[in-house]
Amino acid sequence: MNRMNPIAQIEALLYVAGDEGLSLEVLSELTLTNIPELQLRIKELTEYYEKDEKRGLTLIETANVYQIVTKKEYAETIKEYAQSPYSQTLSRALLETLAIIAYKQPITRIEIEEIRGVQVTGNLGKLRARQLIKELGHLEQPGNPLLYGTTDFFLDYFGINHLDELPDLLEEDNQSEMADLFFENYPESFEEKNEEE
Repeated sequence: MNRMNPIAQIEALLYVAGDEGLSLEVLSELTLTNIPELQLRIKELTEYYEKDEKRGLTLIETANVYQIVTKKEYAETIKEYAQSPYSQTLSRALLETLAIIAYKQPITRIEIEEIRGVQVTGNLGKLRARQLIKELGHLEQPGNPLLYGTTDFFLDYFGINHLDELPDLLEEDNQSEMADLFFENYPESFEEKNEEE
């Protein structure tokens, strides 16, 4: 079995961690690397992103937490994509993730994944790009995970004034029911709306 490239290993972990990122301590534990050596590898990965003009990603550090994010110069391109017809159709997976956030907010990524049973980092990024969800701060517990909630644009998008107007759930933790209620009550916001566009 080939030995993993240590820098690629860090990159893979940060990619999967998504918006929440990972601290040096967690990265050290996961990669079995001491902190000084890990810092050198992170520096090398950061320089790789910054020096390569063909890369749209970069690595940032905030409060000892590292994240892979898009470079600032591509913000307008990402915004145009998020507002274009190409990004408007919500897949079943995106819809289920959004429904869980709408009904359970504020909620962490881990809590969403416990309900859905699958990893949702990519879905959260797509929903944020569409401005349907936002970060509400951090949960005060080990790791300080991000809390997510819906935006004012979410209300406008579904034509409601307040979250109290969401249809009632029969079974509190049934993600399929949450998604079905969205389809039943707001079908014009999904496929039909986008077919017209």
